Amino acid sequence: MNDNPYAPPKAQVGVSAAEALQDASPYARLYSQDQVALAALLGTPLAGGWLMAINYRHLARWDIAGSVLGRSIGLSLLGVAIAWVFGMALLLPATGVASAVGYRLWANRQFAAVLQRHREAGGEYYPWWRAAGIGVLCLAMSFVVLFFFRMLLPHVGW
Repeated sequence: MNDNPYAPPKAQVGVSAAEALQDASPYARLYSQDQVALAALLGTPLAGGWLMAINYRHLARWDIAGSVLGRSIGLSLLGVAIAWVFGMALLLPATGVASAVGYRLWANRQFAAVLQRHREAGGEYYPWWRAAGIGVLCLAMSFVVLFFFRMLLPHVGW
């Protein structure tokens, strides 16, 4: 073990995050780019980020998984704030399609090579119903938060 505080770091410099991802075990299940987009379309950005965080966790990148989940929570809360200010009619079509397209492109950029190698190694993917269920669950959670802000806060003086 090198205890020299002046030693240079051993990180890979000049390598993109997608290239630095390790391959997942063939026994690990992953979510495809299309499943991430479906979850983001049916739910909120939190659903797409949740699936991407699961993929990063299976690829042994816990630091990126937490970052993606944090950004997705922030985007979902932003969507709830937009729905609270402008009403529900704007929330579903605008943020659903935008987050689906955005998360599809993001997942494709991050996982395309890894998922291709995983598929060639005989790896499995999670079922589609699970991705859709996570999307619907996140949508229900955003409705609960929105209901709290729209219905309960005005009665307590907000």
